[in-house]
Amino acid sequence: MGTSWGCGVRACGGVVAHVDDVGADRLVLGRDDSVLRWGPAVVGGITRELGCRDTVRYEYARAAEGLLLSVPDATVWWWGRGGHWRRRIRPGHRR
Repeated sequence: MGTSWGCGVRACGGVVAHVDDVGADRLVLGRDDSVLRWGPAVVGGITRELGCRDTVRYEYARAAEGLLLSVPDATVWWWGRGGHWRRRIRPGHRR
């Protein structure tokens, strides 16, 4: 992957590669306005670059459409609150 990509794009590339490696055929990404602006071009480019454009489908959904999509938002909220909230999620948090 190109070195000019930002950290978020590199992370997305890692997720797409993992989806392909484990043989999954679908990736569901959280949907918000910013993702809809950059997502199709970036994810489409990553699937082309990794050679899995024909085997990995991707789609966007709001948290209400897939409850697992709300986990990152909740984790960021808890982490941002600090104190006992941060201690509660620390066992599952990895840097």
